[in-house]
Amino acid sequence: MTAREKNQLSINPKQSKLRKLAQAEDNYEYLKTLPTAELIKQLTKKNQEYVTNLRRILINEGKGEIDNEQAELIIEPLLAKIIAAQSKGETAKQLFGLPPTQLAPKLLSPDEDANPTGKWQYFTITSLAFLAMFSLLAGIYELTENGNLSQAKQIGWLTIAVLAPLMGYLATRYQELTKAKIKQSHLFLWSVMNLVMAGVIIWLLQSPTMQIVNIYLPASLYLVIAIVAVALLILLMRRFKIDHIFFADRKVKNS
Repeated sequence: MTAREKNQLSINPKQSKLRKLAQAEDNYEYLKTLPTAELIKQLTKKNQEYVTNLRRILINEGKGEIDNEQAELIIEPLLAKIIAAQSKGETAKQLFGLPPTQLAPKLLSPDEDANPTGKWQYFTITSLAFLAMFSLLAGIYELTENGNLSQAKQIGWLTIAVLAPLMGYLATRYQELTKAKIKQSHLFLWSVMNLVMAGVIIWLLQSPTMQIVNIYLPASLYLVIAIVAVALLILLMRRFKIDHIFFADRKVKNS
């Protein structure tokens, strides 16, 4: 093989990539010329549901100032982007990185940050969710054993107090890494490492040395903590307009 042929082979992949980018750009420009009704027909069922929920929330958030026609005008520029993204296997939620409940305020007030502390909001609700979960499990565990648990098997208050915010932080960080679209292999390795770290922390907290301060609470008190955590969780989710936890896609709540 001559040097010229080798150079052509090395250049071709770059040309192919540039050609695909140009085609994608041309397709996007073409999509922008299509009427709204035609664009909506091209949406996947999941993206149609996203757009429908977004339209409804825009009207509700507009408090009488936004009607269906105005909501359509706000959504119209987004449709071509959504279709271009779905051709790559990306949903509207993945494209914008937000559920309709959080995207709508940003569209209505583009010059304002509608969710300035979103990371801390998510950290708070996930920490509360884990606090409720761990407390409930600890309470049920002690109840089923009828107070016959050995000290080594009891779940101390410090274990729950440390694990709840730790898992809340990891859940928040996981969400950030997912949005950053890092490689799945790297994300899996990161998850495994953190699960191992959490296991080590539990082992240390349950060690005989820590049992002096990491005492267990009565089952009834654990259950009370779980109930309070759930009540705060529901209150803050409504306050922050967050309708999903732990990365699960959910239908938007009816207002």
